[in-house]
Amino acid sequence: MNSDHLVIEEVYENRRYQPLYKTWTKSKTVLCKVGTFTDQLGKTCIDKVDFYLPHNWHWLSNWQIDINENTDINGWLYYTSSDFFHQTALKEAIPSNKLTRTCYKRRRWIRKRGLIQTKYIQETQVIVKGLIKSGLLSIYNLW
Repeated sequence: MNSDHLVIEEVYENRRYQPLYKTWTKSKTVLCKVGTFTDQLGKTCIDKVDFYLPHNWHWLSNWQIDINENTDINGWLYYTSSDFFHQTALKEAIPSNKLTRTCYKRRRWIRKRGLIQTKYIQETQVIVKGLIKSGLLSIYNLW
């Protein structure tokens, strides 16, 4: 698939720690203005389940958690402030083994989508390939 026809969608899941209940809850509360799902910069967006798929596109994968060397095994990054979407805070994530002061966590979900090639595009590609193979058209004439 041509890279122009591939898009990686991303959404960030955010949680806030509630010490009184000793549990992680959805972020959007009186104390935390960050939505449960946001873009990279903290702008609230829809849940990944309700993510809009544009016309003529199809999903190439399911939603996957982005796990890397900076996250814990579940893909979470931990922070002491709800301003974790600012560039400086993104560099100040707390390792999961130092969670004593952590109040917030977030993780990145990604999903690939691809452009559906219409029948017209597919037929045109077949015709052009046939003309090139037969010598009636040079690939250099296409540029």
